[in-house]
Amino acid sequence: MNLTPRILPALLPLCLAACGGAAPMDTADMGATLGLPAAVIASSDYTTGALGAVSLKTRAVRTNIDVIDAQPVVRVYGGKVYVLDQTHGAVRVYDPARDFKDPTEFTLDHPLVPAAQANPHDIYVDTASQRAFVTFYGSFGSTAVTGERALAVVDLKATPPKVARFIPLTVAAGDPDNNPEADRLVGCGGTLYVTLQALDSSTTYAPAAAGRLASINLAGAETASYVSLSGQNPVSLSIVGGCATAIVGHADNQYGAAPSGKGGVELVDLRGATSLGLVL
Repeated sequence: MNLTPRILPALLPLCLAACGGAAPMDTADMGATLGLPAAVIASSDYTTGALGAVSLKTRAVRTNIDVIDAQPVVRVYGGKVYVLDQTHGAVRVYDPARDFKDPTEFTLDHPLVPAAQANPHDIYVDTASQRAFVTFYGSFGSTAVTGERALAVVDLKATPPKVARFIPLTVAAGDPDNNPEADRLVGCGGTLYVTLQALDSSTTYAPAAAGRLASINLAGAETASYVSLSGQNPVSLSIVGGCATAIVGHADNQYGAAPSGKGGVELVDLRGATSLGLVL
C-alpha cells in the first residue's frame, strides 16, 4: 500500500486559469476542436485515474484523454504537462500542442530508492537547465527515503531521463523516522522552495516537530537553508509578491487526536528568512 499522508480528494485539479461550467464534448482532436490554452485536470476514484482538459476559450470539456495513476499529481512547465505516478514512481509527459498524443514516460528508479518505494509527491522543472526536481516521500513501510534521498534531481537531457543525484535535506530534531517528509515544490527567482512536514511514520504520520521551509539556490551550490515554521504538517505552498512572501497551508495532525492549534495559514518573509506566524 502506497500511503500518502493526506486525504486524497475525488478530484485533483490543476487549472492554468479560472474554470467555469462547461458542456462535455466527445472529440478525438483537442487541437482542432477544443483549443488551447486549456486547464488540465486529473481525477481519481481511488482505484484508477483519468486525465481531462477544459478549454479556457470555449469552456468545452475533453474527458478521458488518458488513464493515469490513482494517486496523480499534475504540473505544467514550459508548455508540457507532467503527471506524477505516485504508486509506481514514474512521470508521464504530455504535449498539449500535439493533442496529448504519444506521451513519453520515465521512471524515478534509483539504486538507493527503488521506484515503487519513492512515492513522489511533487515535481518542479527548471526548463533552462533541463532538470527536474522531485520530492520523494517514501512508500508506506519503506525506509529507503531518508534526508539524504528526499529530493531527487532528474537529468531530462538523458535518454531516457533518469535520477542523477539527490540534494540532501536535514531531518528535524525529534523526528525519529529519518525522513523529512519533503512535499510541495515551488520555484521562484532562481530559488527552489520545499515544504518539510516532519511527520513520524511510526505513529500514523503524526507531527513530530514543526514544519520547515527549505530554500535552495539553483544557480549556486544547491545546498539547503531552512526557515522554521509556526505550523505543523505544511501541505500547500504559494509564493507571491515577486518572490518576497510565502503562503504556507498547514494541516496539523490529520490522522490522530484533536488538532493542536497549529493548522492554518502562515506567512513567511522570504527575504528576511523568517516566519511571520500563523495568520489564520
